[in-house]
Amino acid sequence: MQKLCLALFISTLFCFSCKKDKTTADATKINFLTQNGGWFETNVLKRSAPTDPWEVDYFSLEPCNLDNRTSFTSTYSFIIDGGSEKCNPSDPQLLGMGTFGFTNDQTHLSVIKNLGSYNQTQDWTILQLDADIFVYEYYYPVGGPYYKVTMTH
Repeated sequence: MQKLCLALFISTLFCFSCKKDKTTADATKINFLTQNGGWFETNVLKRSAPTDPWEVDYFSLEPCNLDNRTSFTSTYSFIIDGGSEKCNPSDPQLLGMGTFGFTNDQTHLSVIKNLGSYNQTQDWTILQLDADIFVYEYYYPVGGPYYKVTMTH
């Protein structure tokens, strides 16, 4: 009888310890976003329509943009730091900030950017998010182009 009870206890423990809940998945994604001090854009592609081919967005890859760092926090906010290289000497150090949240079973980020004089809401489709790389797509909300952004640490 003791062996049977022990076997039932161990199998119950095993079943519950393997179950992942939504909180654990969310914690993993937020950990990936918030680690290592921030993300730098390493590749930006754009297209005018969903069926158009992707083209390199050369402005985003200018040296003055490549050192811009986006830092996410565990309290679901972020800042975009302008880095030391400036496109224009009068560019501010803080380029933007805002809030974000996971949606659609952790496959999207709902992002609200405060860009100084206005707020911009974007829906980022997460294509890849792990410890080393963050790739997402979004559509510019006011009839603008589609973007595919790759960020690394």
